[in-house]
Amino acid sequence: MISICIPVYNYNVSTLVEGLKRAVAFSQVPAEIIIYEDGSETLNPEFEMDDASGLKIRHYSSEINKGRSFARNFLAQKAYYPNLLFLDCDGFIPDQHYIINYLPFLALKNTVISGGRSYQSLKPENPAYLLHWLYGTKVESKPVSVRNMQAYLLFHSNNFLVSKELLLEHPFDQELARYGYEDTVWAKTIHEKGNSILHIDNVVIHLGLERNDVFIEKTNQALMNLVFLRRNRKSPGIRLESYYHEHFLAKIGLVKLGVKLFRFTLPRLVTNLKSAHPKLWIFSLYKILTYSIYWDEVHVLKNYHRIVIVL
Repeated sequence: MISICIPVYNYNVSTLVEGLKRAVAFSQVPAEIIIYEDGSETLNPEFEMDDASGLKIRHYSSEINKGRSFARNFLAQKAYYPNLLFLDCDGFIPDQHYIINYLPFLALKNTVISGGRSYQSLKPENPAYLLHWLYGTKVESKPVSVRNMQAYLLFHSNNFLVSKELLLEHPFDQELARYGYEDTVWAKTIHEKGNSILHIDNVVIHLGLERNDVFIEKTNQALMNLVFLRRNRKSPGIRLESYYHEHFLAKIGLVKLGVKLFRFTLPRLVTNLKSAHPKLWIFSLYKILTYSIYWDEVHVLKNYHRIVIVL
């Protein structure tokens, strides 16, 4: 009764699939796994059906990267069962109760169930991966009580259950082919259409840490996409936007004045973020400064790569 949907881009999902096989076998629930390779340079091997659980595994691929929104919609259309469980490809299933923990919520057809994420407790030995780990453990990983207070704003698409009917009725916006905030926009749409988002404690462990420079680059991409969303009236309404555009200090011009004064410090901020001792408050400052650069660029999409090189 569950189709497990895994969009993949250049990542080996063997460990994730093995964890899912164990969890499905333990749950004794009819299930399938559907893998979609979204322009991966190296494809995963074809996985065989699991005899212990009867779990069937289907594998699709595209030579072109079409974006996360397209990938999720494609997987939903291909799914056989009425319940969809979406997982990021770099997740790790912590124990065999993972599928069972979702079963009590299958009857909630107008509710999206978010299981959450966590990171490995041990700090990475290589400081080149420290920024992502620090941000993940201190900012992204939040307890259920906190996540339910801001249900759609704290939604992440790495681990969630949704009915196929609800997702096909409200698909991910495929115009948002770039990286960043497409899941928050979708969660906001679900919320505004009168449906619910419920956070539970059923985390998947995030394994795919990015190097500091790659994590900063992806942050730049997400901030550029955030500007695109706001300029096209699709804003997710996150705190960074509110601070830059709507805070009372912004309304009297002090935020933009501060941004202009501190833009010259960006190279020094990046130096810290790539170091063995990155500071999260510096990362927050970096994001607001970078967002302001993209917002002020008249041709932000055209000049995006130039801006990143300058940084």
